[in-house]
Amino acid sequence: MIFDRGKIRVDNGVEYIMEWTDDNGRCKFDQYLTNGKMIVNKVMTGCGFTTYSLKNQENTILVSPRIRLLQEKERDFNQNNNQLCYYFNRERDYKNKEKKSIEQLVEEFKDYKQLCDKYNRPMKLMVTYDSFANLMTMLERIFELDINLLFRIVIDESHTIIKDVLIKEYNNKCVLSSFLHKLFQYEKLLFISATPIIDYMQEVPEFAAYNVEYVELDWPNKVPIDTRHYSCKNAKDAFNSIYSYYSRHIDPHNRHYFDVIHYGEGLSDYSYEAVVFLNSVDDIKDIVSGYVTKKQLIDISEITVICANTKENATKLRKAHPQLEIKASIPKKGERHTTWTFVTRTAFEGVDFYSPCASTYVIANYYVGSLQLDIASDIPQIIGRQRLKTNVFRNILHIYYKENISIIDDDLFEAKRKEKMERSLIRISNWTYIMDDQGKSAYLHDVSRTIDDDPNYLYIKTVNGKPEIDNLIIVSENYCRDILKNHISWYCMGPAKLHRQYSPQVMQLKDNLEAIATPKKNQDRIKAILYCFQKHPECQREIFGMLHDEGYNDVAYYFNMLSTERIIANGCDPWKMDQELRHVSGETDIKDLVASLFENGEVYSKKDVKWMLQEVYDKMGIAKTAKASELPNYIPCKITNKDGLKAYRITI
Repeated sequence: MIFDRGKIRVDNGVEYIMEWTDDNGRCKFDQYLTNGKMIVNKVMTGCGFTTYSLKNQENTILVSPRIRLLQEKERDFNQNNNQLCYYFNRERDYKNKEKKSIEQLVEEFKDYKQLCDKYNRPMKLMVTYDSFANLMTMLERIFELDINLLFRIVIDESHTIIKDVLIKEYNNKCVLSSFLHKLFQYEKLLFISATPIIDYMQEVPEFAAYNVEYVELDWPNKVPIDTRHYSCKNAKDAFNSIYSYYSRHIDPHNRHYFDVIHYGEGLSDYSYEAVVFLNSVDDIKDIVSGYVTKKQLIDISEITVICANTKENATKLRKAHPQLEIKASIPKKGERHTTWTFVTRTAFEGVDFYSPCASTYVIANYYVGSLQLDIASDIPQIIGRQRLKTNVFRNILHIYYKENISIIDDDLFEAKRKEKMERSLIRISNWTYIMDDQGKSAYLHDVSRTIDDDPNYLYIKTVNGKPEIDNLIIVSENYCRDILKNHISWYCMGPAKLHRQYSPQVMQLKDNLEAIATPKKNQDRIKAILYCFQKHPECQREIFGMLHDEGYNDVAYYFNMLSTERIIANGCDPWKMDQELRHVSGETDIKDLVASLFENGEVYSKKDVKWMLQEVYDKMGIAKTAKASELPNYIPCKITNKDGLKAYRITI
């Protein structure tokens, strides 16, 4: 049973757990650790909890759902022949052959343990969920270690116990059930996640059977995420929209950009890089084939791909372009970054980006057969992957999706769930009525093939040769759907407030903003900012910096998006400005969408223009009949002739 111990307030100015220390230099979080089982909702990615687990003075077994996360940590911690961590590496090559034998791993751990004993260092072991049981067998049987006495087991990204059900917990491949069964044999367990998962964990039998404490970290310097939503047909259509905006926007230095924040007085920050999260390597292959190989609009040297390093994926990418490779690691702080980085949903956890200006895009399906397989349900983990707090675009998230009514509508969703449960119960019932073992085995084989073809078709798993309802799938489905429905209340870490110094004028504004506690506090804060802007125009950039640092992004947003004249015209009223921005955004979306459909230099007949504009209106939900004469409202064009009839030449 899970017991909520409440929130733990982190000291003001702290950005990373390892920085949260007392006067003696000891990490303050240590005092909250127990010898039992605990869930820690760290609320935000990027707070260094994994690093804390690998640097504190406890013997630790770090268990991760992703190989790439462990590869990154091994690279970071074992530099210059200084082996601080031991990775129980059960990775396989393209031929499905283990890269290291058990004998090799045993010898490596033996050497590592001797090293730790020699220098009186704590042991830091790393392993995936899948290989956890094998590591425990080696430690207990070969080295005869008492796990409960020696180690704390840290389960990193523990939300994947719920999130990964459909790719690891179906048919007779019950990886997560086996992992949990083995895991809960030990005492000191620490589950870590930045996603609030307590409601879903309570439905898992192991968490219901044992006493588990739950705590949530409370960070003073968190900033809200600005989510911007766009509709699309598919991944290629979404990328067309992203590229169209990028290709048509140029800064004063003649560089294309993805986004811009204007501070007034000619001061602006530009985003010159994009990190695009999407569902599959097939989507990346199609994009590269179109924009690099065929149209040659993007240079292959400006593309980085982060995905599962399998032979199948490597082959697909090489077919798109012979020079396209899966990157083993990503650039660190100060290293060169590419303009385009593509990341699939199976590879991003543990991958941190240190770009000073990258924008973040998520291309979701929302209509895939399974909610659990859509990258949209990973959005809480994607937030914060941009680690540099100097990147002013890190708290802006661009989401492309095709809304599916069967996912969003409660009644339709429940109807589909009921139908799936009825199918599952019928299959289980049919199996129980078969008398001979050969017939049972054949029927179960047919059920297994059905699940292999579509893991989302049944709520069934096979346990000891018997089919049964897999409740983990139902819990996972609830979790993923809730994420899809509720794109709200997301945060990332803002810069520390402690010891921050401002000019007297800006410090006065900061104090005024903190003192405002009226029913219309945002409107009054906007008025105070506007007054300071007008009185001290030389401080505008510093004012924006202060608003960002102190967590006033919600009101700074209006000054980023509207001129001071428009803010005054709207009476500093957030509701009125929201209405204006929705109208402006709608026009901008239409222009971008129209520009993505029409090619520069091409000539289109009135009939074609009317048909293509109608497609845009339908897609945007605009209830009107398109006219060819409306085209100049959206993109530059000239009237010409085609086949003796009036036509339009595009002059973008």
